[in-house]
Amino acid sequence: MISQKTNHLEEAYAELVEVFRDKENIRKVLSAFVTQIQELEDVFADIRRIKDMTEAEGDQLDGTAAILNQARGPRSDAQMRKAITARSLLTKTGGTINEMIALLKAMLGDVDMTVSEDFPAAFVIDVTDPISLDPGDMDLIRDVSNTGRGAAIRKDIIIHTGTPFRYDIAYEYDIGKWATTL
Repeated sequence: MISQKTNHLEEAYAELVEVFRDKENIRKVLSAFVTQIQELEDVFADIRRIKDMTEAEGDQLDGTAAILNQARGPRSDAQMRKAITARSLLTKTGGTINEMIALLKAMLGDVDMTVSEDFPAAFVIDVTDPISLDPGDMDLIRDVSNTGRGAAIRKDIIIHTGTPFRYDIAYEYDIGKWATTL
């Protein structure tokens, strides 16, 4: 990460030759130039902060979303950050499976996924980690995955939102805890 320097004027004074350090007029001229450099650095630091999606909020997010044609709707700032990140990745996608996985990871975080290809033009992405999603997240995933996939390619995304049902003992379905209840 680029660090911001906040002491340009003090450094400039320190670099002066000993003879000129006590000269008031030289310090004023130096201050006039170096203050402008400090202001420029402060502006660039603000621009870097605004571009950083992890710190953006409110109007900053809305402005970025408008550029990417992403509606805010009822989304919170955290959900908007996900939507904007996914939408910006979507503008660069070619519809490949790896790009679809990158899109899903941008929206869901680093979750485990398995991918299987259904020849000739379909694939299934199974998000194996149980996750919790808001209804807005589901709409975003549906929108982005439909837009991001290649033309005439069927995609299925399976998302587990809770612990999947399992029998107590594998392959002995009639003696498990839930066998008679079902």
